Amino acid sequence: MIRFLEKKDIPEVLKIYQSGIDTGIATFETTVPSMDEWDKKYHPSLRYVYDENGTIFGWVSITPVSQREVYKGVGEVSIYVHPDAQGKGGL
Repeated sequence: MIRFLEKKDIPEVLKIYQSGIDTGIATFETTVPSMDEWDKKYHPSLRYVYDENGTIFGWVSITPVSQREVYKGVGEVSIYVHPDAQGKGGL
């Protein structure tokens, strides 16, 4: 089930993010941010997880690209899938 990401989900989201970093192709980041850094980076009302029976298999969120007025409403989409769910199609 896709649902809104709750603060309690962030530790699991960060584990999935680390898995993305480990691939070397998912992001330019080299370290996982702290919970607070992650929370500040992503738009507070545009965060969702895929939760199957209490297990988070993926997450999606939007990062504003700039605080400048000209970029208002423009964002970067992040989608991360847990390695155990990759390649399985729709769960």
